[in-house]
Amino acid sequence: MTRTDPDDVTLIGHRGCAGQHPENTVAAVERAAPRVDAVEVDVRRCASGELVV
Repeated sequence: MTRTDPDDVTLIGHRGCAGQHPENTVAAVERAAPRVDAVEVDVRRCASGELVV
């Protein structure tokens, strides 16, 4: 077993910074964005077929 090289790790904010803001909100994404390499949010399809976060 080898240690992971910290330079090879990608930090992804799951649902933004959900610990400090409601998850999947603009506030959560804005808070997480400067601190991580990527932000991931949940996308759903509403009854009209439109995709929403």
